[in-house]
Amino acid sequence: VRDATLTGYLPPIEWLDYFPYQGGASVFRYIAQKYGTQKIGEIMHKVKGSFSFESAFRSALGIDFKDLTEEWQREMKREYWPDIADRKEPAEIAKALTNHVEEKNYINSSPAISPMGDKLVFLSNLDGKMSIYLMDVLEKKVIRRLIRGETDVNFEELHFLEPGFGWSPDGKKITLAAKAGDQDALYIYDLNEDEFEQYKFDLDGIFSTSWSPTGNEIAFIGNQDGASDIYVFDIETEEITNITNDVFSDSDPSWSPDGQRIVFTSDRGPYTNERYTPGNFDMHSHPFWNEDIYIVDRTGANMVRITSTEVLEGSPIFAPEDNVLAYVSEQNGVSNIYMHDLETNENWPITNLITGAFQLSWDKNAQKLAFSSFYKGGWDVYLLKNPLDLEPLTLTPTVYFNRLEKEKLSPVAATTSDKSTAKEDDTTGDKAPIVSDYSRYVFANMERSEPDRKEKVTLDQTEYKHASGEYKINNYKIKFSPDIINGAAGYDTFFGLQGYTQIALSDMLGNHKIFIGTNLVFDLRNSNISFQYWYLPNRVDFGFGAFHTSNFFSTSLDGLVRFRSFGANLTMSMPFSKFTRLDASMTWFNVNLEYLQVPLPTQKVRTILPSLELVNDQVEWGMTGPSNGRRYSFSYLVSPKYSDDGLEFQTFKFDYRQYVHIARNYSFAFRVNAGTSVGRNPQTFILGGVTNWINPAFRNNYRIDSIEDVFFSEFVTPLRGVPFYEQTGQNFGLMNFEFRFPLIPYLQLG
Repeated sequence: VRDATLTGYLPPIEWLDYFPYQGGASVFRYIAQKYGTQKIGEIMHKVKGSFSFESAFRSALGIDFKDLTEEWQREMKREYWPDIADRKEPAEIAKALTNHVEEKNYINSSPAISPMGDKLVFLSNLDGKMSIYLMDVLEKKVIRRLIRGETDVNFEELHFLEPGFGWSPDGKKITLAAKAGDQDALYIYDLNEDEFEQYKFDLDGIFSTSWSPTGNEIAFIGNQDGASDIYVFDIETEEITNITNDVFSDSDPSWSPDGQRIVFTSDRGPYTNERYTPGNFDMHSHPFWNEDIYIVDRTGANMVRITSTEVLEGSPIFAPEDNVLAYVSEQNGVSNIYMHDLETNENWPITNLITGAFQLSWDKNAQKLAFSSFYKGGWDVYLLKNPLDLEPLTLTPTVYFNRLEKEKLSPVAATTSDKSTAKEDDTTGDKAPIVSDYSRYVFANMERSEPDRKEKVTLDQTEYKHASGEYKINNYKIKFSPDIINGAAGYDTFFGLQGYTQIALSDMLGNHKIFIGTNLVFDLRNSNISFQYWYLPNRVDFGFGAFHTSNFFSTSLDGLVRFRSFGANLTMSMPFSKFTRLDASMTWFNVNLEYLQVPLPTQKVRTILPSLELVNDQVEWGMTGPSNGRRYSFSYLVSPKYSDDGLEFQTFKFDYRQYVHIARNYSFAFRVNAGTSVGRNPQTFILGGVTNWINPAFRNNYRIDSIEDVFFSEFVTPLRGVPFYEQTGQNFGLMNFEFRFPLIPYLQLG
């Protein structure tokens, strides 16, 4: 919110859908300050009975979003604009190595500078995907992309929310963590050979790696059964050791120069030894939102608390002399870089930034300090030279921080705690406006003979606990609730009353989903009805459904005809990874061609359609559709002749698509599509035309003389410059190359 206010992109309240968390919290904080905390509850209560958020706000506060936006944004300027006076932009104190504004990306973060200080790896979405890049620090130039994330099963996710890379002491390799299939993995990547080694430990998560200066060990954060601890991986034996095995959450491990100690961040407070942790310790009453700096021996012994404040600290690193730490702290309301002398226990800031510094990393001589900072709506990497030589600064608290101190709250508690130290009816700031017209107000019954009574409610523990004290585990009960209900109705002079309804239902866990669609036209024979159920709790998804469709066509020879299709299906989808899956289905398919105006017998087809499709999809979507990545599929469809009205064929198809992003909203698209159908009644492929094109052209009009033409043929598009039905046959091949861009990005009518 500070950055949006200072750099001019703070949106109006109705646009906070794209600025949800801190933006919404800021609005409610302002409402509580001006109108009273009780108004928050009133708004939440009114939302339940309103069709829109704005009507609930207007009812509770007496003003609309436009006026409230002006008030809120004005207050944000009063709160954050004074911070500009004595604070610096990141580029004023350090060299900007990336520029998200020029590159039109959002994230350049998690810098890790090489031991010699000449190279740097960082995380970025320069190509649309979260990837790892190698940069020449001296030339300020990206050398190459090392790993393209989110496109391969080995690097499904690079943990950009909890990143951390480590360099080997010789500067030839880096270590990182990523999601790889069914679990996280630790990687050692060789920069010269462009190869990696993968290690999996059956942990729930792996984050924030750090390579020991001794060269034979890697520290990382491992999550297991809800606990977040520091692990040490022995590269030679390939074994791991948990050195902080407890209930607290640890993060940001970094080695001392001699490789014997690890500095890290934790929410443990004073509990540096498990022996001193109370037996009745309750994490829910512990200030777990607050994090301090700690040091522990490589063996897990002799843990020492370094900082003890009520603000967030993080990203600690050792200086080469082993007696000084660098870390970030929010002691004045902004995350700044601090130095801490381990011998004197003194600390001092060396930066005074507007929007903060994060994710520190320096070379082995501490001559260059890399950090990331959020400014102008995006993340960038900066380089600070000779940080140990910088003079201590005196920081003044921000206006926002002073306000929190006045309210006797820490910044962390103000945004994470659900408890307020103020009384329920206490308000700060201006009072609610005086009201003279009470005609639309509903008043409580003031003639009640006695006030509401508070009664103590107790629960029988035998209902939810065993005699041993353990909680009872009850079976999950499936209960469906609607997700989507859409409906429309109309009247046609020929078909009569028409209607369309779409209903989507699911249970609380999303393990079961039901989709119902109806398009009623006079009676059931003329209506479209579909039902689909999905069973989703496991890796393999299963579903079944039933359908009935009715379509009408007018022909010159046979007059009005009706195609009715009905049947049922079984489906299965089995993922091999995030990008590759196998889809299978079995459909009982029936079609009738009924002649409504001439005395011709009804044509019928009764068949079973098993199918298999192998899909690999790594596509990223943009404004004009797919904009980057690739997708390919192999499919097989068979129709065995099981009745006299059946068809007999086998169809094989291959589809490959490659998308190349060249600039924002501009991309190239390449596609190769081929197929063949064999058997007694092979499918017909129809080549030509462009789907959904204005004023389409057809060679010899529609072909609706048979069921095979309508339901068992397939249009192969796009083939521009020729009409539909330009070529037909049982084999096809088509190649497309397109340049895609938005002709009109958006159209706003006044």
